[in-house]
Amino acid sequence: MTRGSPVRYNRRRGRAGFRAKPASLLALGSAVLAVGILGPTLDGALAAAAAAGGVLLLPRVPRVLARMKERRAFSAAGIEDVDKLDGFAFERYLAHLLRSHGYKVLVTPESGDFGADLVVTDVHGERAVVQAKRYTGTVGIKAVQEVVGAKAHYKATQAFCITNSDFTPAARTLAKSNDVALLSRKDLIKLIHKT
Repeated sequence: MTRGSPVRYNRRRGRAGFRAKPASLLALGSAVLAVGILGPTLDGALAAAAAAGGVLLLPRVPRVLARMKERRAFSAAGIEDVDKLDGFAFERYLAHLLRSHGYKVLVTPESGDFGADLVVTDVHGERAVVQAKRYTGTVGIKAVQEVVGAKAHYKATQAFCITNSDFTPAARTLAKSNDVALLSRKDLIKLIHKT
């Protein structure tokens, strides 16, 4: 087709040779309609995916549902519930808690995290690293050492150790000399009730 020539229309292919498949257009239209009517809810997303033949989304549905259930549980959790969490669930709980306070939170991988369990960014772009320790005893010096290394690795301006317990005197001394903020059980309770 040369420039300025009229657009050819082919009944079978549509404009300029584009072959539109009626089934795919119907599915796309149904997906758009479902999202428009149901809104950005999980039901709307599932309806849209089903309408569009969302075979690729289906394996993710159990994970999405599990995360939604976990977030609801986290929103209602008190310190007694936090005490029952395992270490990785505690990290996800802290991420949820910090997000509810308006921070952007990245949960680092379970291994190879360079000493930070969470990387937190505030509205001004300031970055902090968090070492999360869900303990029954007191948290020792190792947690502070890990987060000091993470602060440099992630180019953070602040470092925190957060626990549902308390810190040893040695951990407090090292934290003070390395400008690491320690949030113990009573600080965590205040943070929980602040939401």
